[in-house]
Amino acid sequence: MLNLKNTKKFTGNDHGARYGLYPIERGLTVEDIPNLPPERVKVVAHIGSNVGQVTRKKRVAICKLSDLPDKKQEDYIYELIRKAQVQADEDLEAEGKVTVGRTLDEAIEEYLKKAVPKLKDACGYQKMLRFWSGELGSKRLVDIKRLDVKDALGTLGFDASIIKAATYNNYRQALKSCLNYIIEELEWMDDDFSFGFIWEKVKAKPKNNEIVRFLSDDEREKLFIAIDESKSEGLHDFVHFALNTGCRWGEARGLSWKNIDFEKEVITFAEVLAYRSCTGTEEVDGKTVLKLDKNVIRSGLKNGDASRTLSLKPYPELKQWLLDRKKRQMASGHADRVFPTTPKTAWRNALKRAGITNFRIHDLRHTCCSDLAMAGESLLKIGRHVGHKNPASTKRYTHFNTQATEETGAILQNKYYKNVQ
Repeated sequence: MLNLKNTKKFTGNDHGARYGLYPIERGLTVEDIPNLPPERVKVVAHIGSNVGQVTRKKRVAICKLSDLPDKKQEDYIYELIRKAQVQADEDLEAEGKVTVGRTLDEAIEEYLKKAVPKLKDACGYQKMLRFWSGELGSKRLVDIKRLDVKDALGTLGFDASIIKAATYNNYRQALKSCLNYIIEELEWMDDDFSFGFIWEKVKAKPKNNEIVRFLSDDEREKLFIAIDESKSEGLHDFVHFALNTGCRWGEARGLSWKNIDFEKEVITFAEVLAYRSCTGTEEVDGKTVLKLDKNVIRSGLKNGDASRTLSLKPYPELKQWLLDRKKRQMASGHADRVFPTTPKTAWRNALKRAGITNFRIHDLRHTCCSDLAMAGESLLKIGRHVGHKNPASTKRYTHFNTQATEETGAILQNKYYKNVQ
């Protein structure tokens, strides 16, 4: 065997070998080794760790080239590699990284305790993580295979059209976020470990956001008749308000009378009602459970804006309905929120009377956008009217501009109420 200390005869490291020679000094490469003395060259071992289905390797300097004996150099090197491997395994176990005891259930518990309460959709994440706990919770993190994830997602029923692509992707993202958290924040796994091999094959489903449900002209007229026939005092105002403003359900429920300036004829959406809001965690039967408050008012809008404004000038009927509503609420002692409740039962009954199916309250927002689009309005104006997130370059000119919503409001006013005396 060639004497490794004779660096002048070094021709390069063998691909796949368990060790290699590298310069000690930074800035030098293996091409410089023939010009270096043994004291300036190190022997580097490629230490491998078998972790579940993944083998990871890292480089460990085991000695200087000058430390090698003149004979049986490879025997000496392999003995140092063996010792380095044992030490690496012990260090790995001692640090608690990639240990045999870490399971997905443990990861989910930590994620629920420390990260999920800060998320906007904490309640939704808790539900999705419990699904993963039931499917793969007992598995060691290092033993989770892409087929396990794929099969678990298959039980949700996307291929059978039981759930939509968005739901499938949300469940996928919940697991991905949890696994990323234990690597990046908890540092449970070794530095070069990754679950990327799962997501390379288990990809998100493409969403078809172009398919939206909105009312036809005939359906809209039937719905107006049905809500006029309803005994619910709040249904009429809620439906017309949502249809004209295109606001989100949470924005309507979070709106207070102080945010409607009848004199200046401006509505300011600045708060939303969250159906559930996480206030912390507690332990129930050994499991971390989120503490949830219902119907919590939060500042700011869903799209991240602090507020948005909408002109009331094009809406004489809507303005009068809101004024009448405010008087009724003040008389009954409920004068804070414009819509303190959602008339869900009356809504379902009205849809039934009108013969309208597969239509949600949120689809009133889709109807507003669709009617404006069919009237030829620009996407910028439609987005401004309903509060879609716009590029910063256009948003700076439109954020406080209520004149733009006067134009869009006038279109809807004419379409919905042109025959109203």
